[in-house]
Amino acid sequence: MEQFKLLMLVLGACLAAAPRVASLPQQVNIGGLFESTEHDVGIAFARAVASVNADDSILPDVELVAKPIQVPQWDSFYTAKMVCELMSGGLAGIFGPSSASTAPQVQAVCDTMEVPHIQTLFNPYLNRETCSINLHPHHTTFAEILVRLVDVYEWKDFTILYEDDDSLVRVTRLLEKYDPRGPTVTVRQLTPDDMKPVFRKLLHDNVKNIIIDCNINTLRDALAQAQQIGVMGKNFNYIITNLDFHTLDLEPYRYSGTNMTGLRIVRPDSPLVKSAVEAWASAAAMAGDTSDLEPENLRMGPALMWDAVHLFARALERLDQSRMVELPALECDDKKDQPGERGQASWDHGFSLLNFMRTTEIEGLTGTLRFDNQGIRTDYSLDIVELSPDMESTVTIGNVDLNTFNLSRIERAKDDLRRELESVRNKTFVVQIALSEPYNMLQDSAAKLTGNDRYEGFCIDLIKELALQLGFNYTFVQQPDNAYGSCNAVTERCTGMLGKVQDGEADLAITDLTITANRALGVDFTAPFMNLGIGLLHTVPQQMQPSLFSFLDPFSGEVWVYLLAAYVVVSVEMYIMARIAPAEWTNPYPCIEDPEELENQFSMLNAFWFTIGAIMQQGSEIAPIAPSTRMVAGMWWFFSLIMVSSYTANLAAFLTVVPTQELISDPKQLLNQNKIKYGAKFDGATWNFFAATEDPTFKQLFANLEKDEDNEQGLQRVIKSEGEYAFFMESSSIEYQAQRQCEVRKVGQNLDEKGYGIAMRKNAPYRSALSAGVVKLQESGKLSELRTRWWEQRRGGGKCSGAPEADSSDELGLDNVGGVFLVLGVGVSLAVLLAFAELLWDLAAKRHSGEVASFRAELLEELKFILKCSGSTKPVKKSAKSDEEQIEDALKEFQPLSPYAVVDSEEGAIQNHKEPLY
Repeated sequence: MEQFKLLMLVLGACLAAAPRVASLPQQVNIGGLFESTEHDVGIAFARAVASVNADDSILPDVELVAKPIQVPQWDSFYTAKMVCELMSGGLAGIFGPSSASTAPQVQAVCDTMEVPHIQTLFNPYLNRETCSINLHPHHTTFAEILVRLVDVYEWKDFTILYEDDDSLVRVTRLLEKYDPRGPTVTVRQLTPDDMKPVFRKLLHDNVKNIIIDCNINTLRDALAQAQQIGVMGKNFNYIITNLDFHTLDLEPYRYSGTNMTGLRIVRPDSPLVKSAVEAWASAAAMAGDTSDLEPENLRMGPALMWDAVHLFARALERLDQSRMVELPALECDDKKDQPGERGQASWDHGFSLLNFMRTTEIEGLTGTLRFDNQGIRTDYSLDIVELSPDMESTVTIGNVDLNTFNLSRIERAKDDLRRELESVRNKTFVVQIALSEPYNMLQDSAAKLTGNDRYEGFCIDLIKELALQLGFNYTFVQQPDNAYGSCNAVTERCTGMLGKVQDGEADLAITDLTITANRALGVDFTAPFMNLGIGLLHTVPQQMQPSLFSFLDPFSGEVWVYLLAAYVVVSVEMYIMARIAPAEWTNPYPCIEDPEELENQFSMLNAFWFTIGAIMQQGSEIAPIAPSTRMVAGMWWFFSLIMVSSYTANLAAFLTVVPTQELISDPKQLLNQNKIKYGAKFDGATWNFFAATEDPTFKQLFANLEKDEDNEQGLQRVIKSEGEYAFFMESSSIEYQAQRQCEVRKVGQNLDEKGYGIAMRKNAPYRSALSAGVVKLQESGKLSELRTRWWEQRRGGGKCSGAPEADSSDELGLDNVGGVFLVLGVGVSLAVLLAFAELLWDLAAKRHSGEVASFRAELLEELKFILKCSGSTKPVKKSAKSDEEQIEDALKEFQPLSPYAVVDSEEGAIQNHKEPLY
């Protein structure tokens, strides 16, 4: 018995020492499904397979054979068909695709055939019981990291900008921070076509803290449009959830002052990342291709694919060591009628290989690959990066995982700031100032003042507030020549106030000192205490002289012409239709039952009189009788009602609102015109902006820019020019002058964005403390209060800010309604002339018929009667004919009585009877 045990031990030792023979075939096929937009992921798949095959420590006797296939994004049927074709040749695993629309179909096929499905996409709906593993960070852990990051930054109110449903899943935990009595969380969706309305809404709502969750292409457009709208700057804070944020070109945003923080899973300084990128570059060079891939721009998708292939190879090696492994052909459809060609229904070792992948731990390009027992990636770490104005676009400020949250740079910055605050306390600063309204001014006082009491202004009060907050003392020193100064780009030596600071004669310099790249060469600046831009100063639009016929303004000339045409057409139509309609022909003698003729009231003159009466809303004694004419009258009355009401409604506004004549509404309108000249302060920040610009529009403006000695000279030229001169200066100075000089105003939008800051020596130890103090004054509203005090209240401020009440209106003068009086006077005069013309015509007709003997005598008699102005009756003039002529005319008109007629003895009337009376 003892000999048998000894023999078994020896035999076991020999078997253990003998070299192992691999049970896997020499070539193992693995499939990769990639879309047309995933070219870099497909390359990473091929490079990873080549790297595994070149590493003798992984599957030394086995060669992995990559089977990449390009699949459409939305055609799930075709994708599933390609998977079945790959499995029919024997397959150990499927990698991809990255489309959420086709991945479920691939997963279903892999579950049926029990082939491992290795995914690298974000999939919140992953079923943990499937034959699948996903290397992408799980959304639950990722959401928890976002919550911790928001807590560290102490955001109370923020807005989440999301792209689709997957984005909402990632930020679900952030939505739980909403409290009706506390933090406000707003959610808005980004539309890829046009995101500007969303950012305009953020700007209108004064949103400062923003979280963006979207794909990398949408993120690029979102940041660009946010900058265009103005949702960028030192007051805005961003958290970008896309793990490829650091690979974007962030150059346009580096100097905007925006606090932009992102997360990164690929560490460019990792030796594995550097070696992988070098291997890709070498492979590309051997293939004759050029590659611009660098560790800094390696994206998460290719990195996850590289890690997935290496994890798969390590797990396959462990599977090979544990059992005999075969890779039979698998058929998605059983061929029952052809048993000889029938493939295997599923792979026996699929779930075993998947379990080895879940329990294998390796270091990859995305950090440590570690999974729980259900295939969820855990214990991964992310770098926290932020936008930096340094040479690099982003800088790492810490790292985070579920166990620790290390923001070393933030903690270090807090400690440094704390030490700086202690060093500033009780220190006395020499503050260099230059006189400039309303920033630094001499006090208006009858008593003699000394020391700091001599000065007042916005900057003076700002230093006082900072001193109270930080606990330092200060002494103001006035710059004799009022020169702000500039710095030489080569020697970095500065002049003026900045030179005093650079040489140590002053600790600080403050006035309306613009922060520029040139000045930043020689001195440092605090955070801007005022944001502004270059604006255009011009005169207030002059009020236009009211037109004599301003009462015609409510309607355009075209409407008046159409109204007149409608009046003529309807009047003529009424005349014609009245002649057509039988009902309009009436008996002029009501006492005669069978008249010999009928009369129509709508003569041409009466038709025009009827329609004009409706327009004037006065009516007339004429009324239509026939249904047709009444219909025309009704439509005309309705038309008149609308037109008159519209005219009346607009007339009040046109007569009370005085129009203005605006020569320009935008600075760019100064181009291509010769009437308005323009200038700027020579060799100032505004002048230098035009001199150094590359914008073709501003270059054209600079070509005709006139030189002024200072802003005061430019202001006086604008006031005296009566609109023929404009002056470029800082928008804050324009606003200050517009509060005191009511003749001027700011035209259009600012041409650029810049800020005023406090200058100090390079690397001054108190820079951060002063910047933090300025920011704190901004957040508390103290700077806004100071601006209101010195712009709108002190030194004549608010003179031009008073606007008339909305319900008040200026009284109407003769200039406004003079045209109405003119029309009345002309109309009355024409009526008088027409009356005399009628009188003359009547006398001429009577003279012609012989009713009057002398035209002159009759005219004089009529004039005497008119000038008499008494009596309302007028005697009938007797005929000038003799008695014999009158009897002769009567006989001519006499007609014998018919046998049916009888003369009434009392009234003398002739009555007709049906039968003869004699």
